[in-house]
Amino acid sequence: MTAPQDGVVITLADIYKQLVTLTTRVDTSLAHQEQADRILAEHEADLRPLSGAATQLVDHESRLRAIERSRWPLTSVTILIALASLAVAVSVALFGK
Repeated sequence: MTAPQDGVVITLADIYKQLVTLTTRVDTSLAHQEQADRILAEHEADLRPLSGAATQLVDHESRLRAIERSRWPLTSVTILIALASLAVAVSVALFGK
Protein backbone atom coordinates (compact mmCIF):
# COMPACT_ATOMS: atom_id res chain seq x y z
CA MET A 1 0.00 0.00 0.00
CA THR A 2 1.39 3.36 -0.92
CA ALA A 3 0.99 6.29 1.42
CA PRO A 4 -0.59 9.45 0.09
CA GLN A 5 1.66 12.47 -0.20
CA ASP A 6 -0.07 14.85 2.22
CA GLY A 7 -2.58 12.59 3.97
CA VAL A 8 -2.98 10.48 7.04
CA VAL A 9 -2.77 6.74 6.88
CA ILE A 10 -5.03 4.76 9.22
CA THR A 11 -4.52 1.05 9.06
CA LEU A 12 -6.98 -1.68 9.94
CA ALA A 13 -4.85 -2.51 12.97
CA ASP A 14 -5.30 1.08 14.25
CA ILE A 15 -9.06 0.85 13.76
CA TYR A 16 -9.12 -2.52 15.54
CA LYS A 17 -7.17 -1.16 18.54
CA GLN A 18 -9.52 1.81 18.86
CA LEU A 19 -12.56 -0.48 18.57
CA VAL A 20 -11.22 -2.74 21.32
CA THR A 21 -10.53 0.29 23.54
CA LEU A 22 -14.02 1.66 22.92
CA THR A 23 -15.62 -1.71 23.61
CA THR A 24 -13.70 -2.00 26.88
CA ARG A 25 -14.83 1.46 27.95
CA VAL A 26 -18.46 0.72 27.14
CA ASP A 27 -18.33 -2.59 29.03
CA THR A 28 -16.73 -0.87 32.04
CA SER A 29 -19.34 1.89 31.97
CA LEU A 30 -22.16 -0.65 31.81
CA ALA A 31 -20.69 -2.56 34.75
CA HIS A 32 -20.48 0.67 36.79
CA GLN A 33 -24.07 1.52 35.85
CA GLU A 34 -25.30 -1.92 36.93
CA GLN A 35 -23.47 -1.56 40.23
CA ALA A 36 -24.98 1.90 40.75
CA ASP A 37 -28.44 0.49 39.98
CA ARG A 38 -27.96 -2.27 42.56
CA ILE A 39 -26.83 0.25 45.19
CA LEU A 40 -29.80 2.49 44.39
CA ALA A 41 -32.19 -0.44 44.76
CA GLU A 42 -30.65 -1.31 48.13
CA HIS A 43 -30.97 2.28 49.35
CA GLU A 44 -34.58 2.46 48.21
CA ALA A 45 -35.30 -0.77 50.06
CA ASP A 46 -33.65 0.67 53.19
CA LEU A 47 -35.62 3.92 52.95
CA ARG A 48 -39.01 2.33 52.28
CA PRO A 49 -39.72 1.63 56.00
CA LEU A 50 -38.99 5.27 56.80
CA SER A 51 -41.67 6.62 54.47
CA GLY A 52 -44.20 6.79 57.31
CA ALA A 53 -41.80 8.62 59.60
CA ALA A 54 -42.89 12.04 58.38
CA THR A 55 -46.53 11.52 59.34
CA GLN A 56 -45.47 10.02 62.66
CA LEU A 57 -43.25 13.05 63.30
CA VAL A 58 -46.14 15.43 62.60
CA ASP A 59 -48.34 13.43 64.99
CA HIS A 60 -45.72 13.53 67.74
CA GLU A 61 -45.16 17.25 67.19
CA SER A 62 -48.87 18.02 67.55
CA ARG A 63 -49.12 15.93 70.71
CA LEU A 64 -46.10 17.68 72.22
CA ARG A 65 -47.61 21.09 71.43
CA ALA A 66 -50.84 20.04 73.15
CA ILE A 67 -48.91 18.95 76.26
CA GLU A 68 -47.00 22.24 76.29
CA ARG A 69 -50.23 24.24 76.03
CA SER A 70 -51.77 22.33 78.93
CA ARG A 71 -48.74 22.95 81.17
CA TRP A 72 -48.72 26.75 80.80
CA PRO A 73 -51.96 27.34 82.76
CA LEU A 74 -50.71 25.11 85.58
CA THR A 75 -47.51 27.11 85.85
CA SER A 76 -49.38 30.42 85.71
CA VAL A 77 -51.80 29.36 88.47
CA THR A 78 -48.90 28.20 90.63
CA ILE A 79 -47.14 31.55 90.24
CA LEU A 80 -50.32 33.48 91.05
CA ILE A 81 -50.90 31.43 94.21
CA ALA A 82 -47.30 31.99 95.28
CA LEU A 83 -47.59 35.75 94.74
CA ALA A 84 -50.88 35.91 96.62
CA SER A 85 -49.45 34.01 99.58
CA LEU A 86 -46.41 36.31 99.56
CA ALA A 87 -48.69 39.36 99.60
CA VAL A 88 -50.66 37.91 102.52
CA ALA A 89 -47.46 37.12 104.41
CA VAL A 90 -46.09 40.64 103.84
CA SER A 91 -49.37 42.28 104.91
CA VAL A 92 -49.55 40.16 108.06
CA ALA A 93 -45.94 41.02 108.85
CA LEU A 94 -46.42 44.75 108.30
CA PHE A 95 -49.83 45.32 109.80
CA GLY A 96 -49.57 42.95 112.67
CA LYS A 97 -51.62 40.40 114.28
